[in-house]
Amino acid sequence: MHLSASDLQLIVLFATGVATLMSFSFLQMWRSQKELLAGLNWWTSGAACVLAGGIIFALNDYLNDSVIIIFGNASIQFGAIAFFAGIASFFGMKIAKWPFISYAILMILMLIFLFIMPDFRIRVMITTLYVFLIEFAQVRMLWPRRKDDFGVQLILAGTILRVFVVCYRFFAAPFAASQAGPLSPNAVQMIGIGSTPLWLLAQTIGFILMAETRLRERLQDMANTDELTGIMNRSAILREAAKQLERHTQNRQPLSAIIFDLDHFKQINDRFGHLKGDDVLRDFANKVKSALRSEDLFGRFGGEEFLLVLPGTSPSAAAGLAERIRALQPDPKLPEWTFSAGVAELNADVGLVGTLVG
Repeated sequence: MHLSASDLQLIVLFATGVATLMSFSFLQMWRSQKELLAGLNWWTSGAACVLAGGIIFALNDYLNDSVIIIFGNASIQFGAIAFFAGIASFFGMKIAKWPFISYAILMILMLIFLFIMPDFRIRVMITTLYVFLIEFAQVRMLWPRRKDDFGVQLILAGTILRVFVVCYRFFAAPFAASQAGPLSPNAVQMIGIGSTPLWLLAQTIGFILMAETRLRERLQDMANTDELTGIMNRSAILREAAKQLERHTQNRQPLSAIIFDLDHFKQINDRFGHLKGDDVLRDFANKVKSALRSEDLFGRFGGEEFLLVLPGTSPSAAAGLAERIRALQPDPKLPEWTFSAGVAELNADVGLVGTLVG
């Protein structure tokens, strides 16, 4: 199938429209969740750069070829860097400097092989080599995170597609005309420009899905966490305890629980104020957490009561843990607290509530 320069312009305009939608959606998300969705500012910048580059290429009939080649490529390639930096920032990684250094080198080489030694083939080869380095680094960053995250998988698919495309363009470039224009309808340009909308769609939808997943996980954490102490709230700890009790009926491993009740907590509130009482609750929760294993489940049962569920732990071992927690020293800056503790073996025959109440 033969595509004309106008057909390629339509493809570029379509990709530009996608970039416009991406810029708008990412900008709105980043404004509302800057800390939680780190990296969206980079992605918004990247989308804006791709948008600018797409407009420049689409104005092929009105702009000089040199302007299109330099500024169009500069915008789109910097957009790729911004996408890469956005992913690194989203996952809490340090943004590397080498993409920005290589970008500066790329632009110098583009100027050399446009004005001093004009050659379309070499420009394509150095551009595709640069893109390959950026996209391959992005694949390495995303590959370990692909499991159970469709957004990551989608970005990864788009990135791998672009890697294959730039490899094809790199090896096909030597056989193209040395003086081809930015939208010449040859195979090298058709493959490169034609794959851009697919790459952008994968990047757009994938990152939106990643952001949506993170927001959903954050909401779930908020729904399951006691705001004051940072441990599980009542509904979450009871739900997790019920799951452990169900597993207990299958594997018959010991399962124990400890209920803590801070002594005379009302008197602490009355004497020192509710803010100090809140500090006491936080201090107690932190002290208990410091003595627990990763598999232990700890939550605020209500008021000054706390529930600790201990998988694979006998009642006698649970009692020993309670005594070790009792030996922990409260924060000397806070009112001194003590607690009473009840140890029980969770029993499927009695049920969770029956065991705790009993």
